Amino acid sequence: MEPDAILRVPLQLWGCALRFDNPCRPIGWFAHSDRKDRGDDVSERQAIGDSADDAAFLHLDNQLCFALQAAARAISRTYRERLAALGLTHPQYLVLLVLWEQDGLSVSAIGDRLMLDSGTLTPLLKRLEALGIVTRARGSTDERQVIVSLTEAGFRLRGAAAEAREHVVCRLAMSEEEINDLRFNLMGIVARLSHPESHEPASTTRPRVFG
Repeated sequence: MEPDAILRVPLQLWGCALRFDNPCRPIGWFAHSDRKDRGDDVSERQAIGDSADDAAFLHLDNQLCFALQAAARAISRTYRERLAALGLTHPQYLVLLVLWEQDGLSVSAIGDRLMLDSGTLTPLLKRLEALGIVTRARGSTDERQVIVSLTEAGFRLRGAAAEAREHVVCRLAMSEEEINDLRFNLMGIVARLSHPESHEPASTTRPRVFG
């Protein structure tokens, strides 16, 4: 299977199959509610097993959500093969990626970039501070804000972290173009599920962003 084949699966593999007359209305098991509305004397158990399509509807191997979760775990595990020697976890590495792009950000700004709430992000930042990799300080213009900045040790980690990324790319055996296309499609999923009122991705331009 091609590395990005996961994103070209039939609609049935998205955790719910879709009706063409109504893209957001599932078929299969849920559609059998129509029969009950018509008063048909069909048990729920019988309805589920009516067709081969229904039989495959809830197979684990047919779920996109499971494939994405398994892929995310595999990516994190492969990063740990190199990050562990640096004393970093994969979530901490993601925080550092944000700060290497732009240092001196507020906690809320980092959370926005990583799509994390403060309850999840704050323990990561405290651990990085304890490791001497970042500092946290109250904002000079707004003391309600906490500004996170890299230390010299934090800046020095960038080269070693780049080697971790190269290790993952090597294990993936994908070109940078393939990785960028896959990332674009995955972020399109995030955009659509974050804004269910729109079925269009946030952008149709593929930025040359790697990682």
